Amino acid sequence: MKTKLITGIIAMVLILAFTSCSGGNGNVSENNSTNNPNSGQSNSTHSSGASNNTLSLDSLKNMPDSSADLFSYVENDEGISITRIDVIGDVAVIPSKIDGKNVTAINNSNNHDIKAVVIPQDVKNIGETAFKGAQNLEIVCFKGNNVTTIQREAFMNCTKLITANLPDSITEIKEMAFSGCTNLKQIDFPNNLRTIFNGAFFQTVLETVILPNGVETIDTGVFAFCVNLKNCTIPESVKSISDDAFDKSSSLTIITPAGSYAESYAKGKGINVTNS
Repeated sequence: MKTKLITGIIAMVLILAFTSCSGGNGNVSENNSTNNPNSGQSNSTHSSGASNNTLSLDSLKNMPDSSADLFSYVENDEGISITRIDVIGDVAVIPSKIDGKNVTAINNSNNHDIKAVVIPQDVKNIGETAFKGAQNLEIVCFKGNNVTTIQREAFMNCTKLITANLPDSITEIKEMAFSGCTNLKQIDFPNNLRTIFNGAFFQTVLETVILPNGVETIDTGVFAFCVNLKNCTIPESVKSISDDAFDKSSSLTIITPAGSYAESYAKGKGINVTNS
């Protein structure tokens, strides 16, 4: 009797283990099929069809546009402003033109499922809260060099965001633009950046920051609660840094030219400083 019982238990354990292993790789496709009323159609109808394992900035730049039918938009004097992204799948490649007009602004995405978004070359403005709370967004790829402003809270609380190739045309990163992006470890700051506004990178996990020459202002709480921030290179062009710009970023060393405003700021705040 005991032998039969033990044999039965072993068989049940083996069945459960086999079931768990065989089903472990299908979660994404099952979720997409369950949530997608048109799941019988091919993925190319809804997205570029890329697997998350292949996503990179280089590969994204070469992907074909998603269908224009999957975007809601408004027209204005400058062109098309996107107001909703209905792409189902990992990647949304925003078309460069819709109805023969250039796409020039992203006002809202209303999509929390996509893992990567490709911004077309003529876009000049990423609007307020455009991708706020897009909880699965990992990569933002800019194709062009025309965006001048990342507006307030544009990518706030995108908790899986890893990277964004910000174009050199950007001069302003507005309030809380990337705050709460708790996986954002590294970002290349645009060469023409001038002002970083309140809390723009609050509570991110940036480890190293290199600000380009030309930046003038680091506003309130920009790098506050960045507990992983070890080094911040600040150019001589910076003439204003808020008292709490680096609040609770306790492991920080500021790297800056001797005699610069940033050196004086660091010494006054008791922050480690190294001359570049």
